[in-house]
Amino acid sequence: CDNAGTGDPYAFENAAELLDTPGEWFWDRRIGTLTYLLRPGEKVTSVEIPMVQTLVRLQGNKANPVHHISFRGITFEQSNWSAPSRDGLIIIQATYLNTVDGSRFMPGAVEVRGEGSHDLAFERNVFRQAGATGLAVFKGARDIEIVGNTVHDVAGSGITVDTDPERYEQSAPGSIRMTITDNIVHDIGIDYTGAIGIFGGYIGESVIARNHIYNTPYTAISVGWGWTYLDNPSRNNRIERNHIHDVMRVHDDGAAIYLLSKQPGTIVSSNYIHDIPRAPFAGAFPVAAIYLDNGAEQITVENNLLERVEIKYNQNFWNEPEKGVFPAKGNIIREDVADRAAVIAGAGPASRP
Repeated sequence: CDNAGTGDPYAFENAAELLDTPGEWFWDRRIGTLTYLLRPGEKVTSVEIPMVQTLVRLQGNKANPVHHISFRGITFEQSNWSAPSRDGLIIIQATYLNTVDGSRFMPGAVEVRGEGSHDLAFERNVFRQAGATGLAVFKGARDIEIVGNTVHDVAGSGITVDTDPERYEQSAPGSIRMTITDNIVHDIGIDYTGAIGIFGGYIGESVIARNHIYNTPYTAISVGWGWTYLDNPSRNNRIERNHIHDVMRVHDDGAAIYLLSKQPGTIVSSNYIHDIPRAPFAGAFPVAAIYLDNGAEQITVENNLLERVEIKYNQNFWNEPEKGVFPAKGNIIREDVADRAAVIAGAGPASRP
């Protein structure tokens, strides 16, 4: 790896010859045999091997979108994802990837596909033991409610919306009116550490609020894509009253809340963010509470309580005038917090019936 440095951690797996520590295992797909080294005092009476990549897929198109469907109180668990073993894996930020089948983001244990999908609800469900992402809503959806769910113990990201956003047009909306509130997301990115707790690509007029996110290897909430100053579908989003802590536990160049590209009217407010030290594995890039990266413009950041973090606010002043690229403009950052106790009390899930 060209970017590897002295002291960087490495891990090798998926070979019987490497089994030397209790708790390690090897699945030999050729002969259908699982080898597992028992921990002291441990007994194994049964083994479950997930075989299905996506447990539920809602598939429509612009002419015939899926709509007016609700999932409430269901546990979705034990999905697999075999593409890395089959095709290899090149993966970057936010589990954006390039695979033989043309996928750009990880599949979900539950998926919504097809532009135009609308009026769907996922409420008080549990997503766990997923081989990739818990819940994935692909690009071009609208009026989706993702409320009061718990996502944990997943290999990839927790909740992703407007995935596959590699193309955009100013006149073509991304995913709009997404409501992602009162969810608990923790212990995600178990295998793919570039994963995000809650990711929104080119979303607009959406709310990400009152979520509790912790124990993640990388960014907790990421909104925007494209690293661009050009007009795009992202606008008028509200990221507020989230409770975020103990994130960025592996990587650098990320944050509790991370924003990309021009997002006029977007507000980041009244979030309680705390206890984000630099991980021993991290490089030299920023580890911040709130990070406005390349192209992030016309965003208001205010009344956020940031405690025990290395960098409170990081703005990446990308400046390459020879390419017509200049520092971001139009951002407003107000560091004063009106009422510390009120921010703490108002952050995180409001109710979980």
